[in-house]
Amino acid sequence: MKSKINFKVLHFKHFTEFISIALSLSLLACSGQPRFNSVLYNASQTKSLAPVIEPASIAIVSGDSQSGTAGSILASPFVVVVKDASNTVLAGAAVNWAITSGGGTLSSASNLSNINGLASSTLTLGSILGATTITATVSGTAFSVTFHATGTVGTATQLVLTTTPTLTADTDTDLSTQP
Repeated sequence: MKSKINFKVLHFKHFTEFISIALSLSLLACSGQPRFNSVLYNASQTKSLAPVIEPASIAIVSGDSQSGTAGSILASPFVVVVKDASNTVLAGAAVNWAITSGGGTLSSASNLSNINGLASSTLTLGSILGATTITATVSGTAFSVTFHATGTVGTATQLVLTTTPTLTADTDTDLSTQP
């Protein structure tokens, strides 16, 4: 003889996706061993037990105002924190990253905040010297922050002569007039 007990555990809503989980506990009378099965249900079949928590803010944690040699990867990633209206960190919030001026390449154009509410992206500076501006925006909202980076000239590692100097030179003569 087999007895079966069904439990509907939780229904989560994450933006527009519904995840419903039901746990079915089956006890086999003959062995007495519990067996667990997870079953996915359509969202219309269950009621939402968890409130939907929406992002309410984004703030810079670290990485702003960096500089590096043009064409190189910046030393630190740009890091933001996403919070809800209660000022609690929010995991799973989609953050979009974009270069809004200047040049370069971001390691991630979009990612989700982690369990600590943090999301990050790293910039490889473009080959042009000067300022680059990066914006991080919480997807589907107007909440955004702006990071700044600067591409600089690297340190010279060698000296290359393009014209071979002459072996002789006149004294008291400017170098610019030497052959």
